[in-house]
Amino acid sequence: KIITTASYIATSNKIHVRSLSKYEKHTAKAIKVLRKSELFSEEMEAVSILEKTTSKSIDSCKLLLKARGQDNLLSLLASCNRSSPHLELVRVILHIFKNITGHQASLSVFVTREYV
Repeated sequence: KIITTASYIATSNKIHVRSLSKYEKHTAKAIKVLRKSELFSEEMEAVSILEKTTSKSIDSCKLLLKARGQDNLLSLLASCNRSSPHLELVRVILHIFKNITGHQASLSVFVTREYV
């Protein structure tokens, strides 16, 4: 399924970057890392970037949702244990969700029957 807008094209498997803001470019790169990496340090760096970009840009929130990045974040949450690094990862992911749900426009996309 391909979703298009004036500034980007996102598919469920790939994000094609073209004429994005600097926050959206960082968001797209972080999503790619989450999809491909299995290294905790890379995943932590990616979610830290997403925390920053989603707090600064509603377009980054929209890009994350259109690319179904919340699925990657939820999968990552499910893999966490009670260690300190994982608890920090959980904290950052919850901040990302807080940033996303802070925007009324993205809240309706985030909360769907699929997650309720």
